[in-house]
Amino acid sequence: IKTIQKDSFVGLINLKILSLNKNQLKDLKPFLFEHLRELNDLDIGDNQIKHVKKSSFYGLANLKYLKLYRNKIIEFESNTFENLSKLKNLYLGANQLKSIHKNIFYGLSISLKALYLGYNKLSEIKPFTFTNLTRLKTLGLNNNQIALIDSRDVFYGLINLKELNLESNQLKEIKPFTFSYLKKLYKLNLDKNKIQSLYQNSFNGLDNLRYLNLPRNKLSDIDESFFANLTKLVGHKLHR
Repeated sequence: IKTIQKDSFVGLINLKILSLNKNQLKDLKPFLFEHLRELNDLDIGDNQIKHVKKSSFYGLANLKYLKLYRNKIIEFESNTFENLSKLKNLYLGANQLKSIHKNIFYGLSISLKALYLGYNKLSEIKPFTFTNLTRLKTLGLNNNQIALIDSRDVFYGLINLKELNLESNQLKEIKPFTFSYLKKLYKLNLDKNKIQSLYQNSFNGLDNLRYLNLPRNKLSDIDESFFANLTKLVGHKLHR
């Protein structure tokens, strides 16, 4: 399938699951899904979509799972997902994203629990990108090109985050207080980066952290005092 006409789904008012996976779709026409009011799960993975517009998802008031992985997406329109007020899981992995505009997640503050952005081309995450995602529990940023987290405000607002995956990036250091807003973080994966430097307060604020993965980095001398504040830590892997 290379294209889908706007009226293709007229009459399917009770449809719960729709898979358009593994086709050759290059775009999503405006208001394409507006008749699918009861849809819970939409899979558009493994296509050739480059641009995603806000109007594409109009009408999906009950959507809980949106899968856009393995496309060629390079950008999202501002407020793309604002009409998806019940969305729980958003899969954006394996695309061509180089940056994320902070407004693309507007409207997802009440519902979104998991956001997957792995296997893109992200080189940085700007401060306040995730500000509205106060219910988010899982954030996947693995397998990107992130070289620096320059401010703790990158993670501002993620007050309920439990799991953060930064594996396979280009991080060279973890600055003090980088994760200080992540009071409920349970698992932090920093495996396979280029981390050479940790600081006394690199992990400050991680009051509930239980698992820390740091193998396959470039740390030569690790001072155990760096982990002194991680009082609930039950497992930390420093070497492969």
